[in-house]
Amino acid sequence: MTLRYFLIGLISPLLFSADSTYDDPFSDITIESPESQAFEWNADWYSYYQENELDQSQLTNLIDFTEQRQIQGLQLNLDFAINDNFRVYSSGFYEAYEDDDAPTESRSETLESFVEYSSAKKIWNVAAGRKKIQWSEGFNWTPANLFQPYFDRPNYDRDDREQLKGWDLLEINRRFADSSWTLVAADKIEHSLDPLLIDRYQYALKYSIASPADISLIIYKVESLEASVALTWSQLLTDTITFKADVSHMKRREFPLSLDNWFFEDEGYLKSVIGFSYAFPGWDLSFEYLYNEHGYEENEWDSLITELDSANLDIVNGTNPANGFEQIGRMLSLMGLGQLRQNYAHFALSNSKVDQLLQYRLSTQSNLDDESYFLRAEFMQNWTSHFSSRLEWQKFSGCSECEFGLVPDTEVLRVSFYYLF
Repeated sequence: MTLRYFLIGLISPLLFSADSTYDDPFSDITIESPESQAFEWNADWYSYYQENELDQSQLTNLIDFTEQRQIQGLQLNLDFAINDNFRVYSSGFYEAYEDDDAPTESRSETLESFVEYSSAKKIWNVAAGRKKIQWSEGFNWTPANLFQPYFDRPNYDRDDREQLKGWDLLEINRRFADSSWTLVAADKIEHSLDPLLIDRYQYALKYSIASPADISLIIYKVESLEASVALTWSQLLTDTITFKADVSHMKRREFPLSLDNWFFEDEGYLKSVIGFSYAFPGWDLSFEYLYNEHGYEENEWDSLITELDSANLDIVNGTNPANGFEQIGRMLSLMGLGQLRQNYAHFALSNSKVDQLLQYRLSTQSNLDDESYFLRAEFMQNWTSHFSSRLEWQKFSGCSECEFGLVPDTEVLRVSFYYLF
């Protein structure tokens, strides 16, 4: 990684003041607000440049990975309240990206688009269309978000708009004084590592109470398969300490037995997370522990690495390169889900809620089973009420056969810019 880019990006925010004479590059643009206050919209322009430092000796790095990436995109959000009872909301993005010296490509996606009805006293609420459901209480890991496919990994890539994508569904909510019921029926699952889940509808029922703590019980079911359950708990212990916990039990395992045996067991698996956050003047501190029974035990992981070694030999020796690349692709798909082992810890420290010249956040995710880790440092600046920037540095570290040590990137440096219209 080129050190000078990191140092320049680190000190450059200190050369300016958020209330100085910094010129907003879009200050001459004026946009007329619609006459009706029932219609609201905003657009978020974003752009980043990223450099990846690759370790060519990694078992997963025989595939040609990107060393540089540039992205420019626009996310548009529309919110139209037809009257006190009906609302229409839509959100989508378009972005163009360039990897290394390859031609520029583009993609677009509708993230959310739904119609919502609320009764006169807001007792009943019905939504139909594409909507993002967020039921988990976790800071970093969210075991109670059971709908598939699962997109949300904000602490891995904050600029990935795809993780904001919702599900095509019908949602019915009934509110009471201190509780509520929510019923959701979602469209068929289109993508999953588990082939048995594909082309099946999914349903969920949630019961929530708001006192003395925010507690929810969730029952989730995929068509023709056994139900899963989850429990969430969030409570303010003191004025400065918040407790959060999630636990889920799923019949089917999230990961296959091995790269060769792409079979998903159905013996019942627990995933739980417990965390605390502490807010004190100028700082926010959070800690979380994850136990993941879906993850591989030591002997299973050793077998997985043996298969990965064999796949590399198939490619290097030319004995069966097609099979070798397929096996490596499967391993990368598993790594994309994250949390392949059973015990993890997350720690984050930030001053992001303080109006200072330079805002920053330091976070780590540690695999407690193999002692590998993922470290991120972020430096953010709101130059105006519309324009902001972020410098991000990531480091993946661990042995050559450890989870984070297997990540093709050893370091990632990204400079991002945002403008909110």
